[in-house]
Amino acid sequence: IYLPANRGESQGTRLALVDRAGKASVLATEARDFSDPRISPDGRSVAVHLQGDQNDVWVTDVARGTLTRLSYAGGEDETPAWSPDGRTVAWAAARADLLRAVYRRPVDGSGSEELICRLENHCHVRDWSSDGHTLILEIQGKGFDIWRLNLQGNAAPTVFLQTAFNERNSRLSPNGRWLAYVSDESGRDEVYVQAFPNGGSKLQVSSSGADQPVWSRDGRFIFFRGGGMIQETAFHEEGAPTVGAAKALFPDRFETPQAGAHTGYDVFPDGRFLMIQSQAQPGVLEEIVVVLN
Repeated sequence: IYLPANRGESQGTRLALVDRAGKASVLATEARDFSDPRISPDGRSVAVHLQGDQNDVWVTDVARGTLTRLSYAGGEDETPAWSPDGRTVAWAAARADLLRAVYRRPVDGSGSEELICRLENHCHVRDWSSDGHTLILEIQGKGFDIWRLNLQGNAAPTVFLQTAFNERNSRLSPNGRWLAYVSDESGRDEVYVQAFPNGGSKLQVSSSGADQPVWSRDGRFIFFRGGGMIQETAFHEEGAPTVGAAKALFPDRFETPQAGAHTGYDVFPDGRFLMIQSQAQPGVLEEIVVVLN
């Protein structure tokens, strides 16, 4: 006698539009295994990693729900990030002939993917600076560290933040002056902010364990996941940067695909959230199988 594996795992997930009170409405996009969703600058499209056999980067139209494939090569293509003009998406990839690399391609599908740089270690593309000149990467050594990739130079990444701890899930503020990230330096994951691009002015944002920081489009708030809730805190950059008390918005009943060094949600320009919603019904037992003789 046995319980079959959770069938919800094979049903895929859905992209959901969620307001600040936690009310969710599923977008028209079909059920797939979504990961690392990133909303375009104009809020009309979402770049996303579809896990599974294809393991590629796709772009979906929010209004129509169509899915357009952006990467095609074998291997893994993940962690997409939009250029500030919304015309190009960059991502991290593994290829048969490359251990790890960073690519980019216009979202209209014109031309072929462009190899930006080759890397020896596993990496993620985290963000694209507002001036279009820099990609933020996280490269795995003993742990994850944060690097900058100058798109106007020789495309060789340089270290921004490297310690004995893990620094991951980083996001640039809309004005490009601050970098929010997660570090486990205190013994647990917390959200921090540092000045960018020169570092320093470090500020701890969360205090009770947190992950996956995302900025509001006006740079006045930082959202994060912590304590089973989606939370926000006000960010003030005048003079020395300060943050307000964290405020819980709604229960975090949504998926976190791949977890760890991945961010499983994003925020639209109008302040609504893009979350990943499970197709399964937790706690519902579908069947018990009994095998005789």
